[in-house]
Amino acid sequence: MAPTPADASDPAADQSPAVQAAFARLRSQFVAGLPQRWAEIVSTPPGPSRAAALHRLTGAAGGYGLTALGDAARQAEMAGGTDETLLAVRREIEAAGVTVP
Repeated sequence: MAPTPADASDPAADQSPAVQAAFARLRSQFVAGLPQRWAEIVSTPPGPSRAAALHRLTGAAGGYGLTALGDAARQAEMAGGTDETLLAVRREIEAAGVTVP
C-alpha cells in the first residue's frame, strides 16, 4: 500500500503482504468513516465534548499513518476545538481523499 500525499508514514510497510492487505482494508474503513467523524466534531459545541472527539481522531489517524491529520486534530484539540482551528483538520481530511460538507 503506497501512502497518500497526506501520509507521513505507512505503519504496515515492513509487514508481510497479508498484514499489509489487512491494514489497507482497515485503513480504508477508517477513511470511509471520516465524514461521520467530521460531522460529530462540527455538530458538537466547542468544549470538552468536541475536544474528546478530536482526541479520538488524533489517535486513530496516527495509528493509520495519517499523521498530518492526527497532528491537525491534536492542534485543534489543544486550542479548545474552536471553529477556526477545525479548518486545518478539514483540509487534512480532504487531503486523505474524503469530501466533507
